[in-house]
Amino acid sequence: MANFSFADTNYGLAEASARRRARQSNIQNQLGLADLARRTERTTRDVTKAYRQAASPQITGFTQRGLGRSGIFQRAMKDFVGAQQQRLGDIAAEQQAGQTKLELERQAAAQDLQDYLDQLQLTRQGNILSDAQMIRSMSPLMGML
Repeated sequence: MANFSFADTNYGLAEASARRRARQSNIQNQLGLADLARRTERTTRDVTKAYRQAASPQITGFTQRGLGRSGIFQRAMKDFVGAQQQRLGDIAAEQQAGQTKLELERQAAAQDLQDYLDQLQLTRQGNILSDAQMIRSMSPLMGML
């Protein structure tokens, strides 16, 4: 005779465990986003500080040689500022890529949870059907019609 139960609590435990893992994954994802924001802010601040510190010697180098109003100076300053803006743009793009990666991971974890819950539900329904068929097959033996 097959081993069956009408009140199998393993489904509830499995679901609770899966939901707990999903919550932990979500918390890790939120921590990852917060860490990414802190790193981006720190990097932006460091780049801005470095360019600010480099600007004065750059300008002084041209003005000491009497080139403070020259086209060479203007071009050098344009390149200098352009490089800073490019670096800040790269930092913003890296942050966006990191956020996108974390969002995709969050969505994948949510989908994994739903897939697991769906599979658990199908297994449970299959077991219920199997139990019902077993009861039905035993009904003539027990005098039930």
